Amino acid sequence: MSSVPGLKGKTLFITGASRGIGLAIAARAAADGANIVILAKTTDPNPKLPGTIYSAAEAVKAAGGQALPLAVDIRDEDAVTAAVAKAVAAFGGIDILVNNASAISLTDTEHTPMKRYDLMNGINARGTYLCTQACLAELKKSAQAGRKPQVLTMSPPLSMKPHWFENHTAYTMAKYGMSMCTLGHAGEFKKIRHRRQQPVAAHRDCHGRPADDSRCGPEAVSQAGDPFRCGPSDPHQSKPGHRPVLH
Repeated sequence: MSSVPGLKGKTLFITGASRGIGLAIAARAAADGANIVILAKTTDPNPKLPGTIYSAAEAVKAAGGQALPLAVDIRDEDAVTAAVAKAVAAFGGIDILVNNASAISLTDTEHTPMKRYDLMNGINARGTYLCTQACLAELKKSAQAGRKPQVLTMSPPLSMKPHWFENHTAYTMAKYGMSMCTLGHAGEFKKIRHRRQQPVAAHRDCHGRPADDSRCGPEAVSQAGDPFRCGPSDPHQSKPGHRPVLH
């Protein structure tokens, strides 16, 4: 795995980093000397769902980085604000925000109770907006210091074709909310680079079935290239059904 120039000494604030894509990105950045702030809710081991903020911290340290594990529900504004303050106290600032945390339920309207609808929109759309808002002051400081701050959001490209909605309208709405944050914030905050990347959970066919492409797992996302390359904001990165390409 090749190193990523420019990550050494930078601080990444990653939501949903206890497992999967979030952990893979954390470990990859840690291998290049980055500081990783690990946000997730899981603190106790679960045999059905491996990974806690503490096991993720150990993986980050083993890869060569420094870790700050924080138990945070990103729907809680006070908890997110406190997490940002702890990150600044530990590492001096925040250079890269990775909006990875997401809830999924590939169910149709009749089988999606409002509690599940609220969960998906609360974590996906609202959580992304909240974390971006909470990190803005530190990202602006990073820009002023010439550290090339970035926001990477794991969400699909925006498409209004019915087949992306018809089998799981609530989920698509929630994920598109994340993508719209990227689109809007890229225009609003031009000194902070904003990108979105297709996550594995969104890599499904129009009927909600997992697409037959093993290249879209966490390891593919973390090893396909540099997810934090320099350049202008690119809220339109990747297309539905395409392999995530981080270069």
